[in-house]
Amino acid sequence: MEKNKINILKKILDFFNHENLLYLNLNQNNIKYIFDTDDLGNYLEEKKSPREELEKYFAGIKNLHIDFNAIYDYKILFKHLNSLTTLENLNILNNGFVRQKEIGLDNAKINIIGRLNLLKNLNNTIINRADVRDSQLLYLKNSVKEYFEELKGNFDRSVFDAFMNSDHPNYFFLKKKYYDPVEDFLIGMESTKTNTMKGNMNEYTFIHKGKVIKKKFPKTITFANLKNLLTKLFKINHNISFRVISEYMDYFNLMGISYDKESFGEDDVFDVTDESKTMEDFNITFKHKILLI
Repeated sequence: MEKNKINILKKILDFFNHENLLYLNLNQNNIKYIFDTDDLGNYLEEKKSPREELEKYFAGIKNLHIDFNAIYDYKILFKHLNSLTTLENLNILNNGFVRQKEIGLDNAKINIIGRLNLLKNLNNTIINRADVRDSQLLYLKNSVKEYFEELKGNFDRSVFDAFMNSDHPNYFFLKKKYYDPVEDFLIGMESTKTNTMKGNMNEYTFIHKGKVIKKKFPKTITFANLKNLLTKLFKINHNISFRVISEYMDYFNLMGISYDKESFGEDDVFDVTDESKTMEDFNITFKHKILLI
């Protein structure tokens, strides 16, 4: 059914015997939503999903090609995908939702693979076991994170289960397969409360010519103020600048050694050029190392 200027998919689906529909090719049409209801205004309201009807229309579908259409709303799309649990092959990535700033190609793949347990091919590319595991774990963590962000950190098990059942039903399968991230987020909440009570202090690691000092400072301290404190702490009598080393790098090989920063990725090493910025502005944690150069 390619190139037929189809824009309301439900009208087409009414012609099929739903139980026998296994393969549907709708590439290059004008489809905005996998499923359209008669009352689109109601349907677009948050938390409403026509899951029962979707499951009826796509009861056993294994192959869906819906590339090069007009799908832009990734939130509605992902809710629809929650109901297409039998899909093995899906072509969909050449749609506008992938170009949305909030999603992008990598996140789109993670969300699709994380929701569809039987998926074997995505846009004519075989999904290997490593892709499945990595995508499912990221999706599992991100789905729980979404709840805590939307509910402002408040946790109620019944509210949480209702939220996940609506937006991320595959959470219940994936938590049994891997682990439940909820406990990690709850511990993080307690840690945040504790840090706030202690004045929002974090411990940071500073290095100068092979000497390492760990010191607690507020996350809101500026690098300008740090400079004054650290020159006294390290007994430095010349001007210094700051170079931040990623938590993933072996900083012991970098202590006191001059190296070409351009040979490292900008996410691995960066220089602080605006000293009015704070530790918090750069998202610097206790895992980073800060060179004084």
